[in-house]
Parts: sequence; structure tokens; C-alpha cells
Amino acid sequence: SEYKNISTDKLVSFKAQGIDKEYIAKVRQMKGKDNKDDDGDDIVSFKAMNITPEFVNSFKAVGPTNIPHDQLVAYKAVGVTPEYVKSWYDMGFKNIDAEEFVGMKSQNVTPEYMKSFTSLGYKDVKPEDLVAFRALGITPEYIKSFEAAGYKINDLDNITGLKATGITPEFIKSFESVGFKNIDLDEIVAVKAVGVTPEYIK
Repeated sequence: SEYKNISTDKLVSFKAQGIDKEYIAKVRQMKGKDNKDDDGDDIVSFKAMNITPEFVNSFKAVGPTNIPHDQLVAYKAVGVTPEYVKSWYDMGFKNIDAEEFVGMKSQNVTPEYMKSFTSLGYKDVKPEDLVAFRALGITPEYIKSFEAAGYKINDLDNITGLKATGITPEFIKSFESVGFKNIDLDEIVAVKAVGVTPEYIK
């Protein structure tokens, strides 16, 4: 029976959501090798998110064939589509796993967002870097503001430190007025983190 090993409380959920044995069989087929008999939660999740064989197969058509079932639910929740996956594959990022796609999409990390940084000359930027950038609100304009003030950012790792500690080009310039010229960006992050200000130095 399709209902074996399904608890009574799950049966109540099934009935409430209109889950029948045909749907259970369909979900178990979609899950493939991940299938287990004690999968009541997965069946409820698939139904709640309207995950269909067509949805699963649409990803297989662009590449990924073994997306974990919990990630399929997450894909649907945050709006990961086959087109989104393919757009990254087309840029050469074929090793992004399902969980990373969920994180990227939830932060609205797009190929266009990546191109806005690579067009500034940062060719080694990775999708996972961009998740942190989005979370911190880092934009190409933020980077350009440092460059316009004469601070060339050679390592994008510096950017997250600068933004996380609230450093602006004006903050760095304020130290020049008390005699500190050409401050290293790593050093300014440390200075800001411990609360050193130009007033403290004066």
C-alpha cells in the first residue's frame, strides 16, 4: 500500500491537502533514489509547494539530475528556475550545488549583478562572494567611490570588511588630515573595528 509507514497525523494532513495514493506514488517517483517509505513530510511539502514532475524534469533538461528533494522545495520557495540555473552554467559556473543556488537566489544574486563587478576588472569574483555582497548591500558604486578617492581595491575580500565595518572613503581621508597617508585597507578595517578615530590620535 502507498500508505504503509505513514503516521495517522500525516494521514490527516494528506486528507486536508487532497493528497491521494496517486500523488504519493508520483512524489516517490520524482524522488527516485532518495525515496524512503517514511517520507510523509516530503509528500506534504511537495504538495504545499506544488512541485510536479514537470518542475523536476525542467531542471534535468538544463543539467542537474540529482537535486535533493528538500532543495526542490527550497527552489520553489525562493524562485530558482531552470533559466536561472542555465544562466550560471552558461557563464561557466557548472559546480554550483543546489544549496548554493538557493542562497544565491534568496539574495537576488544574478549574472547581471556579477557582470557589474567583472566589468570593473574583478575577473575572479565568485557567486558565493556575491551572496555576501548582496547581504551587505555592496554595489559597484560603493567600490567606485573608493577608487574615485584614490584607493584601489585589489582584493574583493577587502570590500566585505570595509562595508561590514561601515568604512567610507571619507572615513579614510579623515586620517590623512592627522598625518596618516596611504593607509592599507586591511589596516583601516582593524582601526575601525577597535574604534580608533582621528580625534583619538590628535
